[in-house]
Amino acid sequence: MSRIFSGFAPPRILAFVLGAIILGVYQGFWRPVLLETRDYGDAVPLLLAAGCSLILGYTLAMLIWLVRQTRGQLFETFRPSRARLIAAVCLAAVTPVLVVNWMPIVAGLALVPSRGFSIDHVFWFSQFVLAAYPVAAMIVRHTFERRLLRFGMFVLCFWSVYACHLLWRGILNFVI
Repeated sequence: MSRIFSGFAPPRILAFVLGAIILGVYQGFWRPVLLETRDYGDAVPLLLAAGCSLILGYTLAMLIWLVRQTRGQLFETFRPSRARLIAAVCLAAVTPVLVVNWMPIVAGLALVPSRGFSIDHVFWFSQFVLAAYPVAAMIVRHTFERRLLRFGMFVLCFWSVYACHLLWRGILNFVI
């Protein structure tokens, strides 16, 4: 089992297995709920659900890999540094908080002054930064001198949240 988690990148076999489990749960349990009720959006098509499930499976495998790499290095991994803070702010700024008609609405739009800037926006954005800091710190720490892998993991974080929104609420509507 430890051979599956070793290496310099998240395990692809575990990602595929987790994606298949997510697709099975979605098809067997959640899709019928979406088809019966109109409180949520429409159920996503099977091909799109398979893609979203694989993205979520790879993200879960990435998180498991990052946590295993962090074992015994908690202080070094989560110690604040400029790179980790910038990574957390960037990750929080591009994380989709809503999906409306296929368009992800990112948290960074709350800080645009032309949209009615207030102290509430700063408070909520700071909460997003605090929530994103552990993931960003682990990515920055464990992808040292592997910038392409680091960029890929940050992009995967965006797409995984977007895929989760699509599977959870459907495509056409996102109702809070």
